[in-house]
Amino acid sequence: MLRSNIKPDEATLVVTLVACSALGALEFGRWIHSLIDQNTLFDVVSVCNALIDMYAKCGAVEEAYNAFKRMSERNIVSWNSMILGLAIHGHVNEALVLFSKLLEEKLEVPNDITFLGVLCACSHGGMVKEGRRYFDSMRKDYRIQPTIKHYGCMVDILARAGLVEEAYELIRGMPMECNAIVWRTLLACCLLHGNVELGEKVRRHLLKIEPDHSSDYVLLANMYASMGQWDDMARVRISMTEKGVQKPKPGNSLIGVSSKLAETTGLW
Repeated sequence: MLRSNIKPDEATLVVTLVACSALGALEFGRWIHSLIDQNTLFDVVSVCNALIDMYAKCGAVEEAYNAFKRMSERNIVSWNSMILGLAIHGHVNEALVLFSKLLEEKLEVPNDITFLGVLCACSHGGMVKEGRRYFDSMRKDYRIQPTIKHYGCMVDILARAGLVEEAYELIRGMPMECNAIVWRTLLACCLLHGNVELGEKVRRHLLKIEPDHSSDYVLLANMYASMGQWDDMARVRISMTEKGVQKPKPGNSLIGVSSKLAETTGLW
């Protein structure tokens, strides 16, 4: 497009930054940022939001925050992108301080995505009391109905802190059907805190949703092993073999090398 002397507009830049976010292509995203500055498009809110999101998802939180601070005008998407970016990368206090600033300015009303970022921050920080308070506030003060993701964050907050029974009751009281991801989060915490009895209950729920998911077998077997229940561990292993369930393979990571990217795009 550039070689054809066609000037990118806001939509072009937003779409390209979204692609950088999905690929983790930080260096390419920085290059797009330079184009934004050259074309004086930084004041376009949608472009800045995409830039913040790209930097945050690529792990460049400081660059995301610098872009956020430069904005002359922000909308709720701007705040959400920054709060979520800080929370996901473990900058718990900064995320909650930014949320407080959002409330103080009273220019934008927090929505369900905002509270997802706040609860994510509480989860990363092990902040049970604060998590409960924010979860209640979103319903009582802002009339926002929690989604499965909000409940998942609360289950994670409670279960990581050892409150696995409370997390279990929270799932049972959910107004929607619980998914395997949330049940699996609780199962992992049952292993962490050695609650075999509850772990077995959780496993029965998982069997109804994803009966042949290898991670569940491994978690249950490891839980039995951690408590010295070797016969039960062997039973789980045998069940895996009989059903042909394979242990999860080790994960692989890929990285993008800027020179290769330049070679394939022909832009640099």
